[in-house]
Amino acid sequence: MSGKTSKGITLHWRDENYGRVHAAQAFRYGATDPAGHFSDTAHARLGRLFRRHGFHFNSSRASWIAEGRPADAPSALAEALSEAGYAVRHTGCVPDVLSGARTTDAGSGPEAEPDAAARPAP
Repeated sequence: MSGKTSKGITLHWRDENYGRVHAAQAFRYGATDPAGHFSDTAHARLGRLFRRHGFHFNSSRASWIAEGRPADAPSALAEALSEAGYAVRHTGCVPDVLSGARTTDAGSGPEAEPDAAARPAP
């Protein structure tokens, strides 16, 4: 990535294993760059990348969910995002496979969920 600045993305991992969803990894995402949002084109590209790695958008839960996928699906997704030029942050209920990538400031920033600050530290 010569000469380009890295785009920032935060994956806020969630526990969506309830109801009909099981054995799943799930996340919501947001921009961490100064603009604070992605263009429509960037959203479309990210959606294709997420689907290529086994995640599908669940509109009822407003989350990208990979159900019944290999445990390394989150790390493969994070690697693909890095290769696509994104600086990836992980917050929330980070999967064990990404535990080394956990971001310590999960409750800060506009992309953090309101209840993130109320969660106990790991």
